Amino acid sequence: MHCPRCGDTLTRRSNGELTCERGEMGLSQHLQRGLTECFVDRIRIPRSAPLPFRVGGSWSCPGCGVAMAETEPGLVLCSQCGLSLGEFIHELVELHPHRAASAG
Repeated sequence: MHCPRCGDTLTRRSNGELTCERGEMGLSQHLQRGLTECFVDRIRIPRSAPLPFRVGGSWSCPGCGVAMAETEPGLVLCSQCGLSLGEFIHELVELHPHRAASAG
């Protein structure tokens, strides 16, 4: 699975946590389960209704690893698989801080 913030491949730590090394961001079990169900195992389709606000920022598809675009305000979609990240945005922003890439 890829980091939904930067697109790097997530690594599994010895405690089982999936982590983005670059962003120093570990995924909670709840978020890991949801992203896996939707973007890896494809056993359910994530909600795709636009959020009531512009999301902004940079996002990557957890399944494909490609950059996602906010095709309309509040709707972050993968151009490759067509899945939306919308139902996970709040949890990612509020509970899973991703360290900004350092310039240099």
